[in-house]
Amino acid sequence: PAIEETATEITVTASMTVDNLPVVESRAFGDTPGTGLTVNVFEFTGGADFSSRFLVRKYPATVTSATTAANNGVDVNFTFTLQKTSEARVLHFVVAPEDLNASYGSVAAIMQSLSVSGNKDAYWGRVEFPQGYCTRTVNAEGKEVYDPLPGLPDMLKSIPVIRNFAKVSVTENLANFELTGFELVNVPTAGTVAPWDIAGQKIPELLNGK
Repeated sequence: PAIEETATEITVTASMTVDNLPVVESRAFGDTPGTGLTVNVFEFTGGADFSSRFLVRKYPATVTSATTAANNGVDVNFTFTLQKTSEARVLHFVVAPEDLNASYGSVAAIMQSLSVSGNKDAYWGRVEFPQGYCTRTVNAEGKEVYDPLPGLPDMLKSIPVIRNFAKVSVTENLANFELTGFELVNVPTAGTVAPWDIAGQKIPELLNGK
């Protein structure tokens, strides 16, 4: 990933990694992202818990490589422009068939409100920036200067994202037993784009703590 900057903004080229799922003909969804998917980037403040992290803004993003490239184990690339800050921020990346909108609210409220249904799938991941995206200094003229963190490009490289539904596989290797089929019951027709622990009011620790 590369960056370009102005006095107040940073334009970032980022990438995300979509885990490839083995092909199973009975799957209701494809095994890789479809075409025409939209990357939604939601920026939240940092906070001690999810109820105290609030939406700052949503950044428009432009996908610069085919989302189906994930079929070949290739990262999906996209660009977006960040507002410079040295305050703690958390970026949530949501890949969905359409543009998703959210009004002001906490992570707890917004993540429970973003959902897809039917045969639409979505992908989600997040990256935390405890010191924001920049270091803040004051120059000799008394003006604030924000310089991008040296590690910023690497923090936005190969961002892991997960799909918002599970894949179920059944195998058997028992003697004198033939598996003729199986069926899932109580299958929901809609779901949130991100995993959410209602009881704990938090996002479960997934993707190695990311």
